[in-house]
Amino acid sequence: MKTTNLFFIGLLMCMVLSPAAAQKTVFLTPRAGLNLANITSAGGNLRPGLNFGLSGEYLLARQWSAEAGLFYSMEGSQLPSPHLSPDLGYLCIPIEAKFYLTDGYDGTRGFFFHLGPQFNFALMRDKINYTAGHEQDDDLLTASPTKGFAFSIVAGLGYLFPVGFQLSLNLDEGLSNINRMDSGYRNYVVQMNFGYRFSL
Repeated sequence: MKTTNLFFIGLLMCMVLSPAAAQKTVFLTPRAGLNLANITSAGGNLRPGLNFGLSGEYLLARQWSAEAGLFYSMEGSQLPSPHLSPDLGYLCIPIEAKFYLTDGYDGTRGFFFHLGPQFNFALMRDKINYTAGHEQDDDLLTASPTKGFAFSIVAGLGYLFPVGFQLSLNLDEGLSNINRMDSGYRNYVVQMNFGYRFSL
C-alpha cells in the first residue's frame, strides 16, 4: 500500500510541475474491444470475450503522458469439458506510461506505445473447480477456487487518428497466481480495441 501511495504522489507531482500544464493536457477515452483470453497451465483454448471502459490521460511532455483507466474485462479459458471452463470477469485498473512517436501538440498523434501495471479485481468467478486433482473437493463446489485479486502488466501499441479515433493492440500478461489451490495459473489476454479520445 505504501508503494502505491508513493506512486500516486509522484504522479501528482509530475502533473503539477510539468511544463505542459498550461496546455490542454487532460483527455478522456471511452474504449471497447475484443478479448482473446487464456490461463497458463490450464490446458485450455482461447476464450473470446469483450472489454470496455474509460481511461483518463494527462500529457506530461510533448511525447509523454500518464494514463489510468477503469475497465471491465471478460477473461478465463475454454477447457475440453464445459463443466470445467472458468468464466472470469475482472474490474481492471491500469496505470500506464504512454509515448507518442510524434509531437503531442501537433494535433495528429500517430503511433503510440504504452506500458504499465494493472490491478484486477474479480467480479465474476466460476464456482466449478478447473484445477486437475481437485474436481471433487466439496469446498470448491460452493466457493470459487479463483482468487479475488490478480496483478498483471499491460503493454501495447496503437494509432491515434486526427479526428480522435484510436486503434490499439494490447497484451495483458498476468504476474500473479489466480488459483487458491495450485500455483502456475495466470491470466493472459490479447486485446484489440477501438476508442475515441477527446480533451476536457
